[in-house]
Amino acid sequence: AARVSAGHLVCAPFVTLSPTYQAMSRLLQSGRIGRVLTARAIYGWSGPDWGPWFYQGLGGGPVFDLGVYNLTTLTGLIGPVRRVAAMSGISVPERLVGGAVIVPEVDDNFQIVLDFGDAVFGSLTTGFTIQQLRTPAIELYGSRGTVQMLGADWQPAGYEVWENDIGAWTLMAETAPAWPYADGLRHLVMSIRNGVAPSLRPDHALHVLEVMLLALEAGRDGRTRDLTTTFAPSETAQVASP
Repeated sequence: AARVSAGHLVCAPFVTLSPTYQAMSRLLQSGRIGRVLTARAIYGWSGPDWGPWFYQGLGGGPVFDLGVYNLTTLTGLIGPVRRVAAMSGISVPERLVGGAVIVPEVDDNFQIVLDFGDAVFGSLTTGFTIQQLRTPAIELYGSRGTVQMLGADWQPAGYEVWENDIGAWTLMAETAPAWPYADGLRHLVMSIRNGVAPSLRPDHALHVLEVMLLALEAGRDGRTRDLTTTFAPSETAQVASP
């Protein structure tokens, strides 16, 4: 429906619009760290104490609440996933939510492994099981270097790069500390005004959705799942400044 519509379907999250994400994407395309071989991502916290739906039903749990950000970032930077595997479980059997004790129905602790093909692998740690964290949100390890996103991908704090040719880390300070994670709304309006298609493509979002759904299944039975959706890397192309 989106393909044949005169309008646009724009899906959250909007992490691919941040200046830090865009800078990292250009760095990868320039070949400064070589071919990405391994990736790691993490996003979690102790979990909401409001809204029992966070712990119920298909839409609940940390993968849909938190992991969606990292999965959008990783696939945007590396490309589509071919296979997914996962381990998951309920680590906290009771939660105090809205002043009442509830029993979670969905897993709150996930380790997800992503196969991007050609022996390129990634891992995602997410859960309502992390009190605090102080580690890069995204780590990409290439054949000639490393790039790491600092902060969270919905609220970046710059990035750092290791290049074998230089033999040192280079810290790139955050250039847009006030960047809003709801920036997709601005991007959509600017795209309409300028008569161009938004870079936030529904095929990318659909692919991330399938990764999440299959990760839930894989976490339950331990079996690897093959992806049926894909997207063209050009669909996460560079975004021009407004």
